Amino acid sequence: MSDLSKQFLLARKVLGISQERVEYDTGIAQSTLSQFEHGKLNCGIKTLEKLANYYGMRLELVDRCGK
Repeated sequence: MSDLSKQFLLARKVLGISQERVEYDTGIAQSTLSQFEHGKLNCGIKTLEKLANYYGMRLELVDRCGK
């Protein structure tokens, strides 16, 4: 499980929202959300952005290559 998927899982749990509710509100399939939260699926940037907005989070890209 990646740090990113852990953060989204934690946000959902803290807000007390079910995966089914996220699916209803965002259009992201519950099965996709479950696989992502358990580290079995990498999501594209559009899905990550949609989830971040839904949970009131901000995505930030960090250059770790030092360029």
